[in-house]
Amino acid sequence: DIEKFEFDVPPLDQQRRLAAVLWSMDELVSAYKQEVKAVRSFQKAFWTEHVNAPKVRIVSVADVADVSTGSTPSKAANRFWQDGTIPWLPTGKVHDRFITSAEEFITEAALNEKKARVFRRGSVLVAMIGQGKTRGSAALLEMDASINQNFACLTPRNIESEYLFYALDFSYDRLRRSSQGSNQEALNCSLVSAFPIPLPERDEQRRIGTRLRDCENVLAKLRSQIDLTRMLQNGLTNLVLQ
Repeated sequence: DIEKFEFDVPPLDQQRRLAAVLWSMDELVSAYKQEVKAVRSFQKAFWTEHVNAPKVRIVSVADVADVSTGSTPSKAANRFWQDGTIPWLPTGKVHDRFITSAEEFITEAALNEKKARVFRRGSVLVAMIGQGKTRGSAALLEMDASINQNFACLTPRNIESEYLFYALDFSYDRLRRSSQGSNQEALNCSLVSAFPIPLPERDEQRRIGTRLRDCENVLAKLRSQIDLTRMLQNGLTNLVLQ
């Protein structure tokens, strides 16, 4: 099959020039990826240093936030979904980490008939089930939205939202392991409520959250540059081989 495979072969000098440019782009992508790793390493080190300070208390999630879950209105009832305007989130949206948009929407009828409820911006979502990396992952809700029943929603009372998100984000492995032992290896609201997190003073929470979020902005720019470079690589290759 490989022997029979056909592809365009430009003149040798053009091959060399194209290969040199593509190789340089690969090196650039590699450099961006190293920067991503460095920023993530800084985040982890910064977090560890500041939450292991002597005056940092350990509290349960329930001490600082209300924990509840959402629901899924019947998909068979058009009045709950057709022409909906209220964002509704499935568990997979947790991988956005900072949720600012939705692909699915429910109607006011779903709320009026108590088939769903809206959780306010600033809440932290935890995926309670899911394959791969989904279960135990956390996301910060940056808009008002309804959620499905496989999310635990943590509404902050005595804690900063961004700090609470990072407290769970950096505890992913421990939180995920806390679900083991049940038949489905699923989390539930009781397990999430009892989960221990470090709690510094409120001003320190804000400082930690702000610094880590600044790092997220840097990471987003680096990943955007990686995507752009890959897109330019593909575009250049297609242009030359046309």
